[in-house]
Order: sequence, then C-alpha cells, then structure tokens
Amino acid sequence: PILDRRRTAFHCNGQCKQARLWISSIPGGETEGAPPRHFVECVASYLGTASPCVRQLVGLPIYDQNGGARGFVNQYGDELASLQLVGDGWRRHHDKAKDSICDEQLGLGIAASTEVWGIFSPLIPAGQRRAPLDAPGWEAKRLRHGLVPDLAMELPPDLGGDATAPPRKQLGEVKTIHHCPTHDVASNNNPGIFGAAVKRRAEKIAREYKDKARRLDTEFGLTPDGADGPCLSRLLTFGAIAAFVFGAAGEVSRDFDRWVASVAAVSAARMSRLIGARTTDQARGCIAWRLRRKVGWVAINAAASLKIDRCEFVGPGGAQAAKRRAAASRDSRQARNHSWQNAARVDRDERRARQRFRPWG
Repeated sequence: PILDRRRTAFHCNGQCKQARLWISSIPGGETEGAPPRHFVECVASYLGTASPCVRQLVGLPIYDQNGGARGFVNQYGDELASLQLVGDGWRRHHDKAKDSICDEQLGLGIAASTEVWGIFSPLIPAGQRRAPLDAPGWEAKRLRHGLVPDLAMELPPDLGGDATAPPRKQLGEVKTIHHCPTHDVASNNNPGIFGAAVKRRAEKIAREYKDKARRLDTEFGLTPDGADGPCLSRLLTFGAIAAFVFGAAGEVSRDFDRWVASVAAVSAARMSRLIGARTTDQARGCIAWRLRRKVGWVAINAAASLKIDRCEFVGPGGAQAAKRRAAASRDSRQARNHSWQNAARVDRDERRARQRFRPWG
C-alpha cells in the first residue's frame, strides 16, 4: 500500500546518508550509543515497524494535563510523539538536537551560539506602537526581541556555498517533525521521491522568518504594508537561513549535509595534526564522520526518549500522571521565579547596605 509504514520509512530515509550512518557506527563514549530500550525504538522507527514501547498500550487513550483524552495509541506510537502533551517533551527533543549542533561546532573551534536574542529589537523604533513590547512580563520580553533564531554560526556564506569568502555570521533553525497526517501524505511515497517531508518543512522556514520580520516592522514599527522595513533588511544581511529538520525515521534535511561539509572544510587544516591525519582531505573526512555520528546519536536518542517518556500518560492512571506532571511543572516554575526574586532582593539589600553612610567614630 502507498501509505504502508515500511514504505513510508524507506522513502523518508532511503537516500539520506545521515539516517543510516548511526546504524553502521560502533557506539563508544558517553554521548554515543543508546540504552537497550532506546535502541530497539530507534531501529523500529528506521525500518517502519511497530514500536516496542507501546506493544502493550495499543488502543488505550492518551491523557492531557486536564485529564481529558487527546487520542489513542496506534501500533507505531505516532500520537505519543505528535500530540501536544504536558512535560515539555517537544522542547527537550528540539533542544538536544540544537545543542548538539552548536557543541560540536564549538568543539572544533568555530564560533556558534544558541537562542540568539537581541538581533532585531534595537531596530524597532520607540513610540506608541512599540509600547506593548516594553510592557513587563515574559511574553512582552520575547516579543521585544522579535525573531529568536535557534543558531548563529561563523561559517562561509551559504554554508560554504562560496568557499573562497571569509566566514561570517549566519542563522540556523532547528525543527523536528513526527509521523502525522500533515507530514505523511501519499505523494511522499511515489517512486523516486525521497525525504519529501523534511524537504517540504525546510522550504517553509525562510518564508516564516520573512513573515515574522515584516510583522515586526509593520505592527510594532513605522513601516507601511508591502514595504521592506529595518527588521527585514537586517534579516536579509545574514543570507539564507540554514534549515535543520530532523524527521521521524532518522532522516534530516539537506542543509545538515551542507553544514557538515562546511564545518569539516573550515576546521580540517587546523585539526589535522591534532587528530593525526596525514592530509587535509583525510582530516576533512574524519571530522565529517565524527559530526554525523555524534549528532546522529543525540537526535535518535532524543526522538526515542520523547515517545518512551510519554507512555506514562497512557491508559489507567494516565490522567492522574498527566495532572501530577502539570502540577510539578507549575511548582518548579514558581520555585525558579521565587529563587530569582529572592536573589535579586538579597543583592539589592547588600548593595544598599554597602552604600549606606556610616559616620566616623
């Protein structure tokens, strides 16, 4: 059948070098490899077979933080990954992949950072239209900073598209997608079509960034509709946005391959003696292999953890577990807020005590 999961998995990862690399690599070190439960889950996702972690849960309801049933578990556990549930699982899955890309680049001596704040906020002029951005609170703070890219990287323009140009800052965005009707469409499995889901999601990222920049210029700035404002102009100076989309069957978008090649090319000459390579080409190959292996293990483990961790919200007791997790999240958030408030208060009192005038005598 056109939407048979095994066929879907083949058309997702059949021509993706990254998807099959972790299978052929030998686990080693603290960050490579997977626990037994995670490993069998990764293999099932890659091959398009039934999920081992939900074998005893098929047909049972999945509960949200309010105790309501959001859906039912199928043999692949798709709903566990694709539904928005309590526990912040999507963010953890996303951040592990994002942090792995940044850490590996930093480890090779190439500048990189995550959650790049403050790039566009200085470009929004002061005035009445900016007032909502200057209001207190977390939401206003996020709006005030405008776009917040996942990554900023010092690499040759267009991820090495122009190898002779000096490195400059460019932006990157990380996305994770799961098996769901939005991404699993019949046309993805036509003969000769591979990686259509991650490719389609990656192509949307540039347009989404431009739409957000235009919204900042027109809604909070002074730019009329249809004109290019300062935020959009600033965005265009970074060049193309690197789109790292990690799929449900281990596949990843083409920009990841370009990132691997660019990072390996930039760092090969500097790292060749350190890693014992005889030539620059040999160093480039060793670095590319390491990058794929390290990021690959992190990504597949994060995807397996998302599904395994959410099994507690299924079946009898799932509603109570979801409510307890929501309450724990609220308590943890309040505790963090109180700790920051107390720290700020203590710092203020100590500063005032040091500044208080004390007479001689």
